[in-house]
Amino acid sequence: MLSNEVRAGSQQRYHAEALVRCAVGTPPTGARNHVLLRGPPRNSLQPIPLDGDRPWSAGAKSSLVYALTCLIKGKHRTTETTMKLIMTLLVRDEIDIVESNLSFHLESGVDHIVAIDNGSVDGTRDILADFARQGLVKIIDEPVQNFDQGAWMTNAAILARDELGADWILNNDADEFWVSRNGHLKDLLRASSADILSCSRLNMVYPWDDERDESWAAKCIYRVRKPFKIPRLANRLTDDLPCPYFYLDLPNKALVRASRLTQIAQGNHSASFDYDATEAPGEIDIFHFPIRSTSQFRSKVVNGGGAYARNTVLPAGMGWHWRRWYRMLQTKGIEATIADAFPNREALKRGLADGIVVEDYRMNSLINRQEN
Repeated sequence: MLSNEVRAGSQQRYHAEALVRCAVGTPPTGARNHVLLRGPPRNSLQPIPLDGDRPWSAGAKSSLVYALTCLIKGKHRTTETTMKLIMTLLVRDEIDIVESNLSFHLESGVDHIVAIDNGSVDGTRDILADFARQGLVKIIDEPVQNFDQGAWMTNAAILARDELGADWILNNDADEFWVSRNGHLKDLLRASSADILSCSRLNMVYPWDDERDESWAAKCIYRVRKPFKIPRLANRLTDDLPCPYFYLDLPNKALVRASRLTQIAQGNHSASFDYDATEAPGEIDIFHFPIRSTSQFRSKVVNGGGAYARNTVLPAGMGWHWRRWYRMLQTKGIEATIADAFPNREALKRGLADGIVVEDYRMNSLINRQEN
């Protein structure tokens, strides 16, 4: 559950930043003729003119006094008003995890979220709408189901920069939870001189043939500690893998600066700028929960594999695992498909004994604390 303090802070950070910049004569990013600040009476929005040509209204003056008082009393820390971290998120039918993802990242330092809904029908869109009504999420609807992820995420990132004033953009999926190894996400970003932070994923698994009636956070407590190198296969759609797919060392994800950004790559693995950008390892662990139940995995394969099949622009090797599982589901059924992706009980037992997999309760504890 998102705390009232975090919710209010996320809603007001833009207004506090705008106030500070007005004080030094610098309009906030994306501002045109005025900035809206939340005033004390009736919690209404009051326009603060920036052009200097119009007199300030009584409501605007009231907002100014109120916001300055908040700053002096420490209700807005100046360290948080000097940087804006926006998360972009692509979702389709993620009802079991999307609320936890949104709340977790808002509590971890994300100021606002641009969520792309790709035609959800399971209630995911309603959860996004709840957060949008609180001023925490901006929703973009992309109903065409052809997995044009790169284009959608690029559009969302540009919007985050140009309309929401993003300094950094965290490009996310619903099954990924970003955790800084050294405190707060923003502390890490302030210390970085790079344009792209390449962040590794920690694949969290469970035995697919042991479907307990538990939450995904309680069930997925096994972390792949020693991932295998992605093999070279003659035919990625049909050749056997040497291990479950999510035992593989999957590509990193990119957290990027917003300034002069031009493109987010398919899969959120990299980004392009209009100059030679610098890249560095990010001291961030991305806890990855790709499969949370057999029914959720089946839906994901049908949606993802079908979308890639309809996309006639992307290379055939792009999203090969989704294409592989889509074909496998149609020809061999769900058990063979999920066994290609996750370990069964015996394989997990061997993995634990060999040190390939370890128990890791960190995210389970964080999610429990968040929800309670």
